[in-house]
Amino acid sequence: MEAAATRIQATDAELNATPIRCFEQATQIAASWQNSAMANSPGYLHGLPVLVKDLTAVKGLPFTEGSRIYKDRIAAANDALVDVLEDNGAIVIGKTNTPEFGAGANTFNDVYGKTRNPWNTKLTAAGSSGGSAAALAAGQVWLATGSDLGGSLRTPASFCGVVGLRPSVGRVPQGNSLHQPAAKGKLQLHAVSGPMARNVPDLALFLDAMAHQHPKDPLSQPAPEMSYTKAVEQGALPLPTAVAWTADIGICPVEPEVASLCEKAARWFSSVGASVVDACPDVHDAQELFQVLRADLVIQDPDCKMNMQEPRRSLLKPEVVWQLEKGFQQSPEQVGQRQAEPCCGV
Repeated sequence: MEAAATRIQATDAELNATPIRCFEQATQIAASWQNSAMANSPGYLHGLPVLVKDLTAVKGLPFTEGSRIYKDRIAAANDALVDVLEDNGAIVIGKTNTPEFGAGANTFNDVYGKTRNPWNTKLTAAGSSGGSAAALAAGQVWLATGSDLGGSLRTPASFCGVVGLRPSVGRVPQGNSLHQPAAKGKLQLHAVSGPMARNVPDLALFLDAMAHQHPKDPLSQPAPEMSYTKAVEQGALPLPTAVAWTADIGICPVEPEVASLCEKAARWFSSVGASVVDACPDVHDAQELFQVLRADLVIQDPDCKMNMQEPRRSLLKPEVVWQLEKGFQQSPEQVGQRQAEPCCGV
């Protein structure tokens, strides 16, 4: 706990990755630590400090979602994910920065400012989980949460040289915020919460701590029979017999070094007998589809109509206003039609 707090204090003035901190509270919890009934389960963290992205509610801490509208809000209850993590031995030491409501691939907002990349503070840490990615890359903590609708766990991980995994819907319980509205009576079918870490074994451990059923989230599933830690250590069998590989799915610019490393990993499967082919589905209209689904997501929040009225509307960044307007303008039939298209399941 002391090592994490010291490192956050030493690095965050330059990075602005962890603007919300609860060192004293976390230290008090650690001092009186007692293992729970889950202590022998895979992924139990035994009092390890973790950071939580500020799209996820942690009881008693600021819950701004990067918006001036909520700059003074304090969470009254934990998100389902935080409940599960605390049951599995995690101690929250702070919360990481996010763009407003997670909208954007660059982590900045008018509440806490911009997050910088630890490798070069003139560059972006990407988004929307840029705060968590930057904190991990700077060695502030070992584990941090993120969330992902269209790359928000994966893109910052790539930009910062850490590991981020987008799990399947229901694998990690969630509920209580805009991107995780299960607790508001809505089933979240696209955005997910997930783990970030400095390496794959640590990420597997964190996913084991996350992957549990929770009553707040009706889509959440029991922990898998084989732990992710064991799968990483032993290898998950059987291996595939055929693998499709694409660097850019036909539409995305990709840094050449990233493409080369990913291709090398994909081609490894040929060494164990799998057929590796260059192929990808037709996703030429993925950007339009994403905009439709994202706009539908933001208007599921019960505060959305209030947020479009003054004085709240003028506190929102233009991109959020655009998304809300698009969400109100499109019909349920239009959304349903886009959801039914094959590209939506990719």
